[in-house]
Amino acid sequence: MGEWEDSIVIGIWAATLNSKSYISVFIRLSFLHEFTLF
Repeated sequence: MGEWEDSIVIGIWAATLNSKSYISVFIRLSFLHEFTLF
C-alpha cells in the first residue's frame, strides 16, 4: 500500500480504538474491506 493508504488505515484504527464500540469497529472494517477492493 502507499503512504496515504497506510495513513487511512492508521486513522481508521485510531478512531476505532477511541470509539471503543464493536459496531463502529465492524463498520470501519467493512468500509476498509470495500475500499481496498478497488
